[in-house]
Amino acid sequence: MAPHIANSTSDHANSTSDRTPGLASADRNWRRLLALGVFWLVLGLSALVLPFAATLAIELLIGIALLVGGIGQFVHASRDREWPSFALQLLGGALAVIAGGLLLLFPIRGIAALTLILSAFFVASGIWQIVTALQNRALPQWRWLLVSGVLGLIIGILILLGWPTSAIWAIGLLVGIEFTVTGAAMIALALAVRRTGP
Repeated sequence: MAPHIANSTSDHANSTSDRTPGLASADRNWRRLLALGVFWLVLGLSALVLPFAATLAIELLIGIALLVGGIGQFVHASRDREWPSFALQLLGGALAVIAGGLLLLFPIRGIAALTLILSAFFVASGIWQIVTALQNRALPQWRWLLVSGVLGLIIGILILLGWPTSAIWAIGLLVGIEFTVTGAAMIALALAVRRTGP
């Protein structure tokens, strides 16, 4: 009986030591992963419930990022005037500051502009995915890429057709979906790691 117990203990130790370093690290940090997943899930659900508030928050964050980044680039360029790309860097910093300032001063117009950019991105990305899928029909999973492209194209067209009214919900809703899916995936992964842990 004792040798059997010893062998079982040894086998369990060997199986634990044979686990990949990434999985062992996940074993130790599954609670952190679970908490992060819950955070993203709550954030995503909040954006789905309040899409305009989420859209406004995202617009303001982009404005702040452009403003701070532009100021930093402008200061860096002004301190290194002998650099060959000094003028371009100075111009880029100035444009970023202007764009960030406009987004902060006129958030509603900024949301409308960002929504147009978002719809153009979905349309362009959808067309690219459709063309890529049709050109690679020999691949076993080409239909998934085709479906993704069609969905992206439809979303982009719907946002564009509903503009500027779609600006109220589009960005917040899409970000909310992304955060919700990410949070749910993290929670599922954390629970799976916990169940398979030693």
